[in-house]
Formats: sequence, structure tokens, C-alpha cells
Amino acid sequence: MGENVSTILQSKLPPKLKDPGMGVVLQLADRSIVYPEGVLEDVLVQVNELVIPADFYVLDMMGDTLLI
Repeated sequence: MGENVSTILQSKLPPKLKDPGMGVVLQLADRSIVYPEGVLEDVLVQVNELVIPADFYVLDMMGDTLLI
């Protein structure tokens, strides 16, 4: 038998690891990379009569913005 099958038959499976979460890195239109400061989850956004749940990433843009 193969090594994998032998391990399953012996019930020596590796321990489950916890979910590390999801890391997010955003690339902006000018190709700069930013890391979110936080996430707002399940925010209700209303467009006319339609209400949509949405998630928003909070970015620290101080000093990096160009106002036109």
C-alpha cells in the first residue's frame, strides 16, 4: 500500500489547523499597494428602493491622496 493509505488505516492524521483568517492587500489604480485598516461588514446600502448588504474596507489614505 502507498504511504497515504497506510496513514489513513492507522488513524494517524495530522491535527487540524485553525483558520488563519483572510489577509487582504489592495492594489490601487496607480498600482500602489495598501493594506486595509479594518473592515465594515454587512452595511446596508440603499439604492432607490433596493437595499443591498455590502462589506467595505477602511483605508488610511492620509498624505497619499491627491485632490483634484
